[in-house]
Amino acid sequence: MDDLLLEEDAPKKKKKENDAAFYAVFFLLSTIALTVLMYFIVTKKIEERAQARIEQEQMIADSLAALSDTLNPKDSIPEVDQLVEVPEEEAPIEIDSTRIKREERVKKVAKIISSMDSEAAGNVLATLDEDLAAEIILYMQTRSSGEVLSNVSPAKTSQLSKKMVESD
Repeated sequence: MDDLLLEEDAPKKKKKENDAAFYAVFFLLSTIALTVLMYFIVTKKIEERAQARIEQEQMIADSLAALSDTLNPKDSIPEVDQLVEVPEEEAPIEIDSTRIKREERVKKVAKIISSMDSEAAGNVLATLDEDLAAEIILYMQTRSSGEVLSNVSPAKTSQLSKKMVESD
């Protein structure tokens, strides 16, 4: 009689084993599908952030190009003829305040360029006036200026280096 009970339980036992195998495979496939889905979602987010960063760097580069015109030393420091019209006592104060304001702006631009990706920053410096670019590099920290200059052509780097040595 015990043999008869064992024979009747065999199909039930086999069904339970098949069900367990089915659920194990289903769980495994579900996990793989979710992993692949998460991979695509994360990849898309990374691409979106990279694109946003590129757009942000382009906006910064455009802003810096516009600033280079306003930071041109010839435009920001009064000409000698204009200083003659100003009383002698007031002229040095005006020159100093103008130079200080310009110096602060150049330092700010140097800080902005330092925070950029070195390749994008190199592209920006390559388009700026050499005197301004040299001055900006001098205000940057040595490590970041080296990284930026490594992304500028050797000829341009040589010209900028000469300008940095010649500047007062």
